[in-house]
Amino acid sequence: VLGVDAGALAPGRWADLVALDLHDPSLLPAGVRGGRGLLSAVTSSVAAEAAVTDVFVAGRAIVRERALVNVSPGEVAERLAGAKALQ
Repeated sequence: VLGVDAGALAPGRWADLVALDLHDPSLLPAGVRGGRGLLSAVTSSVAAEAAVTDVFVAGRAIVRERALVNVSPGEVAERLAGAKALQ
């Protein structure tokens, strides 16, 4: 869809993957057309809270069907509040 060489999804390989709803208004019309316009929309105007459907980091599900997996939003807020980089 993006027209870029971004590696491979294959058994035994680590994968970081973000799945997007290409029909989310923040990605239109680029979501329908694809190519460089979509890449630009993803990096500059995507509304992540609406367009991101699934996230995998190192092959592990972090977000599934727009919901956090194995962690509550409250726990995320607590971790962020205690992060030294944000103080």
